[in-house]
Amino acid sequence: MKDYVMKWIALVKKDFSLRILVLAGFFAALVVLGYTINFFVFSGEGQDVWGQFGDYVGGILNPILSFMALIAVVRSLKYQSDEVKSARSEANAAIAMQQEQTAIFKQQSFESVFFGLTDLHSKSLDMMEYAGDGRLYKGIPAIQKLADNFNVDRIDWHPVLLRVINITTRDRLPVFKEHANAFLKKVQDGGVRYFTVLEQLLSYVDSCDLPDPKLKQRYVLIVKSMLTPAEVECALIYCLSDDGGKLKDLMERYSMFSVAPKRTGDAHLRNCSLLKW
Repeated sequence: MKDYVMKWIALVKKDFSLRILVLAGFFAALVVLGYTINFFVFSGEGQDVWGQFGDYVGGILNPILSFMALIAVVRSLKYQSDEVKSARSEANAAIAMQQEQTAIFKQQSFESVFFGLTDLHSKSLDMMEYAGDGRLYKGIPAIQKLADNFNVDRIDWHPVLLRVINITTRDRLPVFKEHANAFLKKVQDGGVRYFTVLEQLLSYVDSCDLPDPKLKQRYVLIVKSMLTPAEVECALIYCLSDDGGKLKDLMERYSMFSVAPKRTGDAHLRNCSLLKW
């Protein structure tokens, strides 16, 4: 019996509506008990006695019960408000989680393509060939030999100096273009494919829609770390050719020419503003 009473009390404490009902019953019983004790006529049969009893009970219980009903309504509204807040909080948490999952999926998708392109870039470098000095160079030795033979210090300015005393920008531009196009002929097929893949790689990073701008810079640094000074120098010459305009814009945007080997002929490039370092 004691356990039953304790369970019932615990249930009343947990349920606000049940507490209201218990309090209403308690006040009703208290009023009836008070009327019985004070007048001792509860068992009377006259209509006037029952009328007095009704007036008494109604006059006392109505305000009390109305007040308790108001409390119940206010408490119910508060419960509803709390439920709405809880539902809103859960919805916001679900949206935040979904956005986070979307961002993670987007980054994973980006990285899948990015590292696929870096792998393709490495393979295109291995396929590069250059014939010179009576032998065939492949891969890194090929691009190193191209950088040695076609860097800006290899440009012959003597024919220009024979025509003019002071070399102007107008005089420099066709010389650089001719040198770059001669380089382009030497790197046909495998070499051009290498620069095309590099352009696609940088273009993909440039156009990526990542939530954090720092991520894009991180991937640019990865590309920079992949390139040897000889690769950057060959890319510089390629960018001056008729086919290298787009790659030139991308490499300038991310300051990739800054790691190219320093050459005496760089002064000519700066004087005619062909590249942004």
